[in-house]
Amino acid sequence: MYTVVEEPVPATALILDIRGFTTEMSVTVGDSRARLQLLEVLAAMNGAVVQSVLVALPPPLRGRLAEYVHVGSTGDGAIVIFLHEDHARHATLATLLIRSAMLQVCERYTEQCGRPLAFGIGVESGCVNHVGATLPLKLGTYIGECINAAARAESLTKEIHRTEVIFCSELVGQLADALLQADYPALMRGTEIPAGSISDGEYLDNERAMVEVNRRLCVNYLHMHLLRGFGDPIALFRLSKSSAALGNPRFDRLIELLVEEDGTWMAEVRAGL
Repeated sequence: MYTVVEEPVPATALILDIRGFTTEMSVTVGDSRARLQLLEVLAAMNGAVVQSVLVALPPPLRGRLAEYVHVGSTGDGAIVIFLHEDHARHATLATLLIRSAMLQVCERYTEQCGRPLAFGIGVESGCVNHVGATLPLKLGTYIGECINAAARAESLTKEIHRTEVIFCSELVGQLADALLQADYPALMRGTEIPAGSISDGEYLDNERAMVEVNRRLCVNYLHMHLLRGFGDPIALFRLSKSSAALGNPRFDRLIELLVEEDGTWMAEVRAGL
């Protein structure tokens, strides 16, 4: 056996966490039925993650799932690392599917127990390294700044009103480029330049273009946030609750772009939303 740290590879990290799960477990001491219902929540969460990850991959890739996705448990949450070259696209699809499934899981628990249960998801793109021990099997985990950013973003969903999903700037930039052929980082730089260095018209054009990209990606720009452990602020985006619903033309079009207008794949995704 020997330990190995592999070279960094592009990836997108998704962190899911059920809010207040530990508190709920303490409330149910002595109530076996209530504790069983919480364990059923965990089982449903794990099922939702695996099923969502599978559907988020194009059908031809699903037979090699382990090559393209790493799925791990955090107890009352999950960590998912997407490693295929279209990692940002696949992670976004999985996020939408997991969100939809978890909304149902939490609603069902609240109806049964009379206590609210919620969740948060943070997602970011970047590079990761696989770190682990090599036996005849490849064991280990992944490390990388995008994982840390996704975890910090997930934590912020607890503090920002009406927020279940937060995307970080690198992911949004990659989506804008892949789906809309828009250079989002350049647009953002064009709205942060010193006063007087470009005309008011150019500034407003950049700002309007950013707003349009946000609309088409069904996100709302929150603010630049200095995440703990990061030297520079990161732009954060909330998935728009009002937009992220089937039947909304912008959301329907986003789904079409994410599945590359593959009709069969689209039907599977829509069934999960």
